[in-house]
Amino acid sequence: VKNHKTELLNLPPRIRNFDIEGDDLYFVVQDNESNILYHYSTTDKTLKECYRSHPFEQIEDIAVKNHVVVASVFNPNEMRTNLEYLDETGWHDLTQDKHLEMSPFWIDETHIGYISDEDGNLNLFSMDITDQIPHRLTDLLDGILNPSISTNGDIYYTQYTAEGTTIGVLDQSYSELVQLEKLSAEHQDTAKEAIEIEDTQAIIYSPLKNAAILPMREYRPWHWLWPLTWT
Repeated sequence: VKNHKTELLNLPPRIRNFDIEGDDLYFVVQDNESNILYHYSTTDKTLKECYRSHPFEQIEDIAVKNHVVVASVFNPNEMRTNLEYLDETGWHDLTQDKHLEMSPFWIDETHIGYISDEDGNLNLFSMDITDQIPHRLTDLLDGILNPSISTNGDIYYTQYTAEGTTIGVLDQSYSELVQLEKLSAEHQDTAKEAIEIEDTQAIIYSPLKNAAILPMREYRPWHWLWPLTWT
């Protein structure tokens, strides 16, 4: 590309992950045993520290909308990874369970999408951060990774199959479930019934073809490690 220019931003080193909204860049830096969440303005080049984690607390993934940061955070005291969001009042829990929640992204002003292993497989879920009720969007046996939402509302993701990794898409029809959550209070019973019906209409991936049945092997997690790697 002619006249194309690249430059390095003058930012702290060891950046783990980031997200950008307009001219605002949010990123996480590894600082010894802690993480630091920064906000950087690409217009006036100002840098602000938003949050410094507790020792060994890890901020894995972040997504930003209207300066609200939703993140997948590992809690070392509880030994689990939960979803949390940060606004001007501080951090707030979105999930408090033993499941793994990761890869959050914003669907609209209040809804987020994310991956959870609630049933033992990595599937796609949505949640309104105002009521914090999770809704399953897919029911795939081979799991989902790397979700990303398009401008028209379709959600793309990588998926394992018997033939290898491919890209799947969940079209914007799932947004009907999101809209049901926004109904006024006098229609909550109708909304609840409709949501329950929607939840039963999950995407079911067909049984794997030509998949080999592998014999069970003895569980030996460390037999392949060289002593040099033991820490």
